[in-house]
Amino acid sequence: MLETMPLGLNPCAIGASELWRPEAFGAVLAVGSARNAASAATTGELLGCKVSHIVTVGSYRNYSAIAALLIENGHEDIEHQYFRMSDWLRPDEELDLKVELSEALQALQSAVQPMGTEDRIVLLHCDQGHNRSPTLALSFFLYNGHNLRQAYQRLLQARPDVDPLPPYRRGLQTLESELYGEQTVFEHDYFARHITELMSLPNIKELACACPASFHPQPIEDDEEPLEETLDTSETFDASETFSFALTACSSENELRRERPKRPLIQGSALCHCRLDGRADCCRGGKWCHVSLIGSA
Repeated sequence: MLETMPLGLNPCAIGASELWRPEAFGAVLAVGSARNAASAATTGELLGCKVSHIVTVGSYRNYSAIAALLIENGHEDIEHQYFRMSDWLRPDEELDLKVELSEALQALQSAVQPMGTEDRIVLLHCDQGHNRSPTLALSFFLYNGHNLRQAYQRLLQARPDVDPLPPYRRGLQTLESELYGEQTVFEHDYFARHITELMSLPNIKELACACPASFHPQPIEDDEEPLEETLDTSETFDASETFSFALTACSSENELRRERPKRPLIQGSALCHCRLDGRADCCRGGKWCHVSLIGSA
């Protein structure tokens, strides 16, 4: 059965990232890929804990394959839910995440509620764990006492290669403003920029040498503490590893540009997030779309 699965969906437990483990027993929130979900559906475990919920925001084909694995391996007790999140967005698209993600957020919030006396995994995943599931995780943290700066810090510390698309990032900033009446992430905060935006910086080499604080999401002083169930946001986090992914992508893209004729990175009205053997761009339906060398969503 595994040989016929879409997108090469072979079970793999490696690469899942733990975002939140409570001090006492309870739900451990993890973000990962469809392969991580396939592993959880096969063994019933991930990150050393029993899996209680799998929340899928990736392709429906992968959702169907994972659902089949759950039945095949006798893990129907794992609650498996699917919510659509687009991986194909216009560069200028504006998203209302409060509406777009409302059902998925409710399901995730319900999944992490206290239940039983043992640690259990709530796995949030898309196809590769770089775009859609991190966006939902950031939204989840916003609804649970974090400002967006703290949410980015939490996510990047656990999973430094995430890269939500620009429309999702803008939607997150809007959501923070709606929830808290202010913004904590600004234009000069490069850690909150998409790889395409980093690649367009004219002084990328100087930034690479200095690795300034703009790549380090320091927590903002606040009189109000996050909700008790959220984790402490440590000031010792170093985001330089995240920047190194961007620099590698920039170097690789420069090499690719020297090897082929120049052409627009984004053409037409669509922007997608995928990867084809390390190429920097691809063509879908006659429209060129961005392909992050960091990975696909």
